[in-house]
Amino acid sequence: MHYLGYEQLQGVQNHMVVDTYGVSPLCVLELSHWPGNRTPNAFRRDTSTESVVAWVEAGGHDSELSIQAVSNDHYDLDGLLAIWAAMNPDALDAHRDALVGVATTEDFDRFVSEQDLRITLELLAAEQLVTAASAGRDTDTNAFTARLYNALLPEVQRCLSGRFQLEAEWAGEFREVMRSLELLEGGLGGCVDEYPDVDLAVVVSDRPFHPFAVHTITQRTRLLTLVQGQRPTIYYRYESFVDYVSRSMPPRVPLKPLAARLNRSERCGVWVGEGMLAAHPRVQLFAPDGSVAISSFEADSLIRTVVDYFREAAIDPSTHWRPGDGLRAGPELDLLPTSIDLCAR
Repeated sequence: MHYLGYEQLQGVQNHMVVDTYGVSPLCVLELSHWPGNRTPNAFRRDTSTESVVAWVEAGGHDSELSIQAVSNDHYDLDGLLAIWAAMNPDALDAHRDALVGVATTEDFDRFVSEQDLRITLELLAAEQLVTAASAGRDTDTNAFTARLYNALLPEVQRCLSGRFQLEAEWAGEFREVMRSLELLEGGLGGCVDEYPDVDLAVVVSDRPFHPFAVHTITQRTRLLTLVQGQRPTIYYRYESFVDYVSRSMPPRVPLKPLAARLNRSERCGVWVGEGMLAAHPRVQLFAPDGSVAISSFEADSLIRTVVDYFREAAIDPSTHWRPGDGLRAGPELDLLPTSIDLCAR
């Protein structure tokens, strides 16, 4: 099996796609966690990489499908590792845990082991080098995506084996993540309060903490961050966008009505809500000139307003969206991502 750019799949018999949708009748297998995916139930996992690992471990690569090529329509580490795993089934015994751990770290901004974090940062640094070298060369998104995969697939085994060449580029960020985690765990400089009934975590701090640390210390998929010197933000984590199977979580509800509710009382700016079908939708406060604004809400009042909104929204199922509904369902169809050709499905 070999990698082909997504636009090169036309006419290719017996191909598979990972971390995206198989739109061609010649696609014989889709292994993805994207909303509305057609991954066989036996291989559904939290990340697309895990789905490929499960497929390989079940003997799928030796099946009668005789898959010739594998592809993805966008680049990220979950896609990279999923493609690499499909192409290198004999290497899974040695690297299974790292594959799963790194895909989880990069996709969900949380980590289990420090080594997973190191490998993730090494691969991200390698991606940045390729991106910088490609500046001005690829005006076509598909060509740039293929360039990333062709450049970085040969680097995967080195990184999974812990043979780091770019540590100088990411060592500072690694220290920042670990320091943030240490401070959060010790309640120093900030605190994380959870409201389990609405799956919300509230982060109040006098300094910014690295997202990898915040998302590692709490599993809640809705967050409200109140960080000194930064704009207040409410957002959904990526786990609630994909077809996450290892635990249940509440559906997404629209964020624009929450912004409207906050604006009825806000005196120092405008709350702007994004569509809930984005991967990481947010509600943020902006000053009239677009700069950071300090909310007129007292922290306790803002938290109470957000919690009350999610509690009330939980009662009305007509506003709910779950990944299993796909991207063509839900109350915000006008906000579908434009990078996906839904009609082709």
